[in-house]
Amino acid sequence: AVRTGAFMGLRILSAHAGVPLDYLANVPPSAFAGELGCWLPDEISGDDFLGRYGHIADTVTTVDRARRYKVRAPTAHPVYERERAEMFRELLRATPGEDRRKRLGALMFASHASYQACGLGSPGTDHLVELVRTAGVASGLYGARITGGGSGGTVAVIGRKGSSAVI
Repeated sequence: AVRTGAFMGLRILSAHAGVPLDYLANVPPSAFAGELGCWLPDEISGDDFLGRYGHIADTVTTVDRARRYKVRAPTAHPVYERERAEMFRELLRATPGEDRRKRLGALMFASHASYQACGLGSPGTDHLVELVRTAGVASGLYGARITGGGSGGTVAVIGRKGSSAVI
């Protein structure tokens, strides 16, 4: 349902962008926050979507007319996740230090929250991320996020050298 919702969002954005959009990760966050994102409903029924937009480009999923789909959160995730990933990469190249670790951790927490907003994840991985947040910088832990294919099952944590005892 989340994948279908994301493809619905891509179709809606393409209809209003004036040009076909290939991938959500290629939509600039500024455009999403501005002129494009306003077209997205938080959710929509499959029947309503098909009546307005006709189809999605995904060859793996189909739109069920009887189902309601989240659209805004699944569409926003890849838009902002690309930006977070690029910022993370740049920070990894930066001079090591406390500020860098805090910024890396904040990006990880933001990524996890975005994933949760889509309706993905699991209570177990969400709990692990919250434990890292609670332990915090004083314990040498800066951030965490779900990772792995599908709905995850693995949590990646960024911490200071010597913080493995807290983990």
